Amino acid sequence: MDDETEQQHFQRVLKSFRAYERYSLVLLQQKKKYLREVPKEDQELVKKLAARLNRSEEAVKTNAQFIGKVLSPKSLFSNADEIEPNSNGPEAGGSNGLTLSDVDRVRTVLKQIAREWSDAGKVERNQSFQPLIDVVEEQFGKTPVSDRKSIRILVPGAGLARLPWELARLGYTVQGNDFSYYHLLIANYILNFAHGDVSEDPNAGNGSSPKSIVYPYIHQTNNVVREENQFLAVGVPDVNPRQLPTTGAEFSMIGGEFVDVYAGQHESWDCICTCFFIDTARNVVQYIRTIKNLLRPGGIWANLGPLLYHYADMFNENSIELTLEEVLQVTTDLGLEIVLNDYRRCAYSSDQKSMFKVEYDCLFFLARKPVQ
Repeated sequence: MDDETEQQHFQRVLKSFRAYERYSLVLLQQKKKYLREVPKEDQELVKKLAARLNRSEEAVKTNAQFIGKVLSPKSLFSNADEIEPNSNGPEAGGSNGLTLSDVDRVRTVLKQIAREWSDAGKVERNQSFQPLIDVVEEQFGKTPVSDRKSIRILVPGAGLARLPWELARLGYTVQGNDFSYYHLLIANYILNFAHGDVSEDPNAGNGSSPKSIVYPYIHQTNNVVREENQFLAVGVPDVNPRQLPTTGAEFSMIGGEFVDVYAGQHESWDCICTCFFIDTARNVVQYIRTIKNLLRPGGIWANLGPLLYHYADMFNENSIELTLEEVLQVTTDLGLEIVLNDYRRCAYSSDQKSMFKVEYDCLFFLARKPVQ
């Protein structure tokens, strides 16, 4: 997209974050109004619901406080002063141009915060991130930590940056890349500003990183087993993001579309790790070709994820959807050698105690670029 269009999109993302509280509270008010309108005998039978809606309002306000911190470093934003925190009304298609789907993106990223940067996400991180970390260690782990800065690892589709941070913590030079401003804003705050917060976590002990409280599942009102599951409060972040080796290795995050950002970096990376990423492409062949071109001879590509093609069946959007077998065939046809081909069962941003969970039998493979 051109600079003007990108700036407009960025402003829309900022507005979506700022509109979260008001939109959410309006929806809760609608629920409360309907509850008052149902027959009295029905109200008597669901007395806990009224209290739960009140409690939900407080949780929304707590989430909004966290969002306020994410957006507070004004040096990050051009024209940030032009966006008033309370200027965004709840009407879809109103003067602010926002819809409920915009705010839903914010609710989705709240669950992703829990997945990547809280104790509640440890199970999912072990399922999705740890196999990739293990592969990297198997390939490069014999190198002393003091010398790992020369090993360059790229993580496209880095989300909120936990996977590249975990790799950087092992001493490698790592760069994460993501296209979503929703992700980049959260990642920027957690990596660069979260350590400066006064701790809000009553369980935070000596030596733990300062944490903010987030209610990731507060908007998940379907398939709830117990009320307390919906009101799970997570401390963010669960680790201190500043605790990285002081060996001279570099850790960075860069925004932009993967193919465009790395077009000129031929054979610049020793390893590329992709997690829940390749199906975000309109043309997955282009992603695979780019990965192959970026790898140095002998370099490896470790991939884990489903094939939930993001643009499939979207009106006015183009998309190439390959089968798993075709993805592997294209990978070898483009000159990479598949040295590991397996599956991993992985959940994604799911409440582990819910009646409904999202799980995938993910493709997990390791490919190597031949030396010759």
